[in-house]
Amino acid sequence: MSRWSGRLALGAALGIWLSACQHSPELKPASGPDTVSLPVDAPDWLSQPPDDTPRYFYATAVKADRTQALEHALARIARNVAVTVTSRFESHQEVWRGAFDWQRHHSQQTLTLDTPPLTVTGHKVRATQRLADGRLALLLAVDREQWYQSLSAEHERKRQVWLQSVRATDRIHSRDDWLRQVWIRLSLQADWSHWWQTARWLQAIDPTHDLAADRAQLEGWREATQTLLTQRSVSIFSSSTLCGTTGGRTALEQAFSQLGLTSVWPPFQAEGAGLTIQTSLNRRQAHGFEILTCQMQLDWRTAEQTLATWSFQRQGRGLVGQDQALPALQQALKTALTQAPPLSPLWSASFED
Repeated sequence: MSRWSGRLALGAALGIWLSACQHSPELKPASGPDTVSLPVDAPDWLSQPPDDTPRYFYATAVKADRTQALEHALARIARNVAVTVTSRFESHQEVWRGAFDWQRHHSQQTLTLDTPPLTVTGHKVRATQRLADGRLALLLAVDREQWYQSLSAEHERKRQVWLQSVRATDRIHSRDDWLRQVWIRLSLQADWSHWWQTARWLQAIDPTHDLAADRAQLEGWREATQTLLTQRSVSIFSSSTLCGTTGGRTALEQAFSQLGLTSVWPPFQAEGAGLTIQTSLNRRQAHGFEILTCQMQLDWRTAEQTLATWSFQRQGRGLVGQDQALPALQQALKTALTQAPPLSPLWSASFED
């Protein structure tokens, strides 16, 4: 196996390919070079690249040097696998159904911006030739079995790490345990979606890969997570009316509802188990404008430990005497509390060993 690995960030490209491939299920790019016309001294394997076989993927490239050509050939093979996967998607809704409901609620960019990188391993340069124009032609072969073994080993390792981090729902009895497990499971939602994407890549590399078993694992995780989320309600403790606004509370309740959680608002406790919110409001005037600045800190905690903290600041401004600043601040807070990027850090646990 070559020591050189091509690590390719395919996130943005997958979104483009998804759109193109939903209506072209047979689409698969050729493995040949992307030059329109080949030089007269091009070798046969460049003008007529070998077809993929059950054992090998092939790709060619023509670049200024070996490093560029190798990187380009690896990218072509990774792209072929990605297109094969996206062309098999039943539909956008099917792919993100079930375990991915949380991400679909919160982000329209899950596929386009949050797809895990695909690393190509098991590759070997089969031939090179310097062309008359000075560029280097390269033929690359990727051993599908080696690539599959490498990717599947990491796939299984992640599954084991994540499963070891959670408890069965019938073994969760205290509120602190419940809060910790909710945090862990919601933290791993995005990771599980990446895991499922990798499973589909594995099937594209080796059609005998048991994708049904992976789907069953994913559905089991989703069902257990939904069961856990409905066992209790999250207590939200706030020391004020969220910077004098009336919409912040509703926005938080909606955000938790989208996560599958119900919420209650007991009397404030600085170290209450649940979500603790502390705020401060600053008022000032400048150049005829009233400016309200809200500082807010949210702590997801058990009775003994703060698991995650998120602090942020939002402003509202308007003409002095026109009562415009407070509604503007309320809208800014509502937007912040209901969008995924601000809430995501609350579920930012990492269980990589």
